[in-house]
Amino acid sequence: MRKAIAVSLVVAVLALATTRAEARDLTYEDILGKWCGEGLTYTISRDRLTVTFRSGDEPPRRNTITDFAFDSDTVTINWLDSRNKNERVHTKFTEFSSDGRFMTQVSVRTRHFRRC
Repeated sequence: MRKAIAVSLVVAVLALATTRAEARDLTYEDILGKWCGEGLTYTISRDRLTVTFRSGDEPPRRNTITDFAFDSDTVTINWLDSRNKNERVHTKFTEFSSDGRFMTQVSVRTRHFRRC
């Protein structure tokens, strides 16, 4: 009986380790593209973050992206703020849906986005 329990524990630990090993970090494919949020749209390429306000009251903000940081549940975009003397800032995104259609911005304030 003890041997069966020990074998079951080993199998469970190996299954958990395999599942964790298969987890992947987010990639460019997860973040690049056009994202619609409440009142604004982000267009994200490898080198540019363009913010367009749907009200039309402001011209689009075109910001240079310096780099991306990826992990298993968050993408951080480091960029230069074009309206603030190219100050270095970052924006974090998380809660990526498994179908790649939704994400949440968690920097400064929480905003929900969908692919558009």
